[in-house]
Amino acid sequence: MHDQGHSADAEAACAAALQQAQALIARGQADAALDLLTPWLKQQSGRLDVLLAATHASHAAGDEDGARTLIARAVEQHPGSAEAHYFAGLLHRDQGRHDAALASLERARALAPQVPEIQLQVGGVHEARWRPDAAEVVYRRLAADAPGFAPGREALARVQLAQAKPFEAEATCRQALADFPDFAPLHGTLGAVLQRRGQLPQAETAYRRALELQPDAAGTWNNLGLVCRQRGDLRGALAALQRGHALAPAMLEVGLNLTDVLTRSGDPAAAVRVCDDCLSHHPRNGTAIAFKAIALRDAGHAAEADRLVDLDRFVSFAELGVPDGYASAEAFHTALAAEVAATPSRASEPGTADGRQTLELFPPQSPALRALHDVLDGAVRDYAARCTADPTHPFLANVPSSWRLSAWATLMRRVKEPETTHLHPPSWLSGVCYVALPGVVDTGADKDGWLEFGRPALNLHHVVEPEIRCVRPEPGRLVLFPGYFFHRVRPFAAEETRISIAFDAVPT
Repeated sequence: MHDQGHSADAEAACAAALQQAQALIARGQADAALDLLTPWLKQQSGRLDVLLAATHASHAAGDEDGARTLIARAVEQHPGSAEAHYFAGLLHRDQGRHDAALASLERARALAPQVPEIQLQVGGVHEARWRPDAAEVVYRRLAADAPGFAPGREALARVQLAQAKPFEAEATCRQALADFPDFAPLHGTLGAVLQRRGQLPQAETAYRRALELQPDAAGTWNNLGLVCRQRGDLRGALAALQRGHALAPAMLEVGLNLTDVLTRSGDPAAAVRVCDDCLSHHPRNGTAIAFKAIALRDAGHAAEADRLVDLDRFVSFAELGVPDGYASAEAFHTALAAEVAATPSRASEPGTADGRQTLELFPPQSPALRALHDVLDGAVRDYAARCTADPTHPFLANVPSSWRLSAWATLMRRVKEPETTHLHPPSWLSGVCYVALPGVVDTGADKDGWLEFGRPALNLHHVVEPEIRCVRPEPGRLVLFPGYFFHRVRPFAAEETRISIAFDAVPT
């Protein structure tokens, strides 16, 4: 009897600790939650709920190595647990390991085929891999297997919209709304569809209906703010975005859109403060840094903006060189060109006769790409080693100790219109190398096909123009720059194919 009582007391104490830990994580106190769970990891080392809670706490606290170790223990000790494999899949997804995420989630689905949330997450990983076509296949199967699962129907409409199928997406939304008229996300997705089609009043109506059903949905307030901005209603946009930001101050998209509307409204100083708030939650986020530079210039603080976007300091150059196994740089470039040419195009960007963009190149599956991966990784390591830590600069204050490389190739013969100026916000460091260049680019006549830095995206309001600088591409040249630097390829026309490989170093 004494042992049974002791066991019951321990069970109750453990359950209370788990509940308290979840509350701490919800309040943003993941470190405290992990401290609370650590004794139970020793006392109840085989308990699945303790292992999963500790994994969650470690991940939330930023201890990715600890989270990986804990979830591996959970899977090893509970191989027949769908929940363990499901958690492993979510962790792999959040850490950017999409192949591992799919493997874990598919295992979870095999163990628990009746749980629609697992299939939903499988589709979500395909979306994260920029494969909305694959996600649509999963969501169509989910809609057939679980027609009463509203999130699956909404996800199907969302990926149809992502593939530029607004009419199909609208039909999916309206059919699902006939079954689930009070499911707020469906109204929100319908709003996005109508917004894409330019039906702004109808989109606003859909968003407002979604907010009647779910008034604390910060993302929907964000979308309503964007529609109001498109309609020229800056006051309405400001009110909606401020509401969304107050509901979810850590939601980056809301804060960034609020920054833009504040700048448009003539209050760049307030925009700077919102950018600082975004960076307090997301210290490495490149979009927040880039937006802050724009707002600083408009607020009359050009020197501070120049310090953030210092082209002389942060744009760096290296050479691909000649990796082992290749007789010359030309031989290496020829092998790279052949391997990227054999890589399929992105499904969402099928390409034209003039150009295409490949699927993800890393982890590499062929010899030249493996050599390229090692060269790029070494270049990032050298760049990071040259950075002097500076807590007052968001780029230098957050030099990562580890990263994963993501890369894709662009093959084109001409860019008739200027490429859209863009940046790579998940990346700490980005870069591009040149494998093959047409003569018109190589000679640099009128800077055709050069890489341009500094020009803000056309949809961003700004008053003060920043410095614009162009970099001449050269075969074998590697250009490295912070992921928050706006850049684009200048127009060019040529019969030969231009092959470049862009990459991101994403902190892990």
